Amino acid sequence: MVIPDKVLIVQLLTKIQTKEQYNTLMEAIIKFDLNDPDDTRNHLRCIKALDMACVLWEIRNMRKELEWMEEQGELSSESVMTKILEHFDNHNINVDELMQ
Repeated sequence: MVIPDKVLIVQLLTKIQTKEQYNTLMEAIIKFDLNDPDDTRNHLRCIKALDMACVLWEIRNMRKELEWMEEQGELSSESVMTKILEHFDNHNINVDELMQ
C-alpha cells in the first residue's frame, strides 16, 4: 500500500464492549494534511497521546516520592516541578509544541 505524500493514515483498532460483539474489532482511518499547520499540530497530538497518558500516570503515582522528599525536608514547589518536567522530558513531550 502506498501512503500519499504528506498524508498520514493512522489505523486504530478498538474493541467493541457489547456482549454480542465482544471480540469484534473496529477500524478507523484518520487523515492529516501535513501542509496545513492545524492538521500538523493535530497529528502531533495524536502521535503523542500515549506518551502524554504515560506522563500523567507517572505524575499521579509520584505520591510516595513526594512524601519521602517531605520527610527529608527537600519538598518545595521547585522540586515538584522539576520532577514533573523530568517525566515530560523522559517521554519527549514538549507541551508548548502541542499547545501552539
